[in-house]
Amino acid sequence: MDTYLPVKKSQAFLVENTPLFIKNAKNEFVLYKSENIKLDRDLYDDESLPELFICQEDKEIAVAEIQEALNIELYHHIRSKGLYRVKAVLNEIVKEALLNPLEGGLDHLPETIELLFDSYFSESHFLKGLADIASKNYSIAEHSANVMIFAMNYGIYTGLSEKRAKELSLSALLHDIGKTQIPDEVSAADHQLSEEEFSQHKKHTFLGYDLIRQSEKFDESIALGALEHHERLDGSGYPMGITKVSFAGQIIGIIDDFEYLSYREKSYRKAKKPFDAMSVIKNELLHDGKFDKDIFIGFCRSMG
Repeated sequence: MDTYLPVKKSQAFLVENTPLFIKNAKNEFVLYKSENIKLDRDLYDDESLPELFICQEDKEIAVAEIQEALNIELYHHIRSKGLYRVKAVLNEIVKEALLNPLEGGLDHLPETIELLFDSYFSESHFLKGLADIASKNYSIAEHSANVMIFAMNYGIYTGLSEKRAKELSLSALLHDIGKTQIPDEVSAADHQLSEEEFSQHKKHTFLGYDLIRQSEKFDESIALGALEHHERLDGSGYPMGITKVSFAGQIIGIIDDFEYLSYREKSYRKAKKPFDAMSVIKNELLHDGKFDKDIFIGFCRSMG
């Protein structure tokens, strides 16, 4: 017996090669839209569009279609310089990728990076504009998109090769993917984690590394950002407490801390202003030796 999965109404307009189904009065699934047909968004509103489903066996095709369609939408908004819509679509792309990492959800992320990377050279303030409108509402997708934007800006500003800048951007985008594999009450907690919760939280680094390595599109350097972004040069980090940390792990660690401190309000602390967040990281660099001085200075200058 076939298994059917619900589809968000916004996604129904993005799939063309994926059949869509509805439930009839007898609670049976019947075909609503066959393949090679695309629903016309202008003919529907939220009330008139019924609840739609896809067959489980079509999930991988649907995920690929949705990601590709979102990248096309992202391209059009980049061309029109609609930064708010670019950020919104980027968040949606990341959200879809994190929801379906093993069903092809990650496959179109390199194309997303290409689109954003190319846009930098046609609009010099593009990435800074995206960073300026970063939302303060917490979600793994929002946080991942923010960290990627800062990492891409750092890579281009500091003169990394195009290949390394793109790899760093992908690594930053995927650095927290392991959080999709731990309980929501831990990954999205608004309170200080208990010792047991923190033990669960630390697992997201290993889980993220393993998820990325399962895709043939991503090599070891990209996966290391997920594994090592909480490691520190003085050995005080986790999950392994190492002192030799990859470049991706170091810069993503700095950006991750900066974004966490300045963009995310928690019930037990207020978000800091960017300068104050930088000061916290600087103190940890100078007093504890947690971060590399040159990498930190490069990040500060890229934000100028």
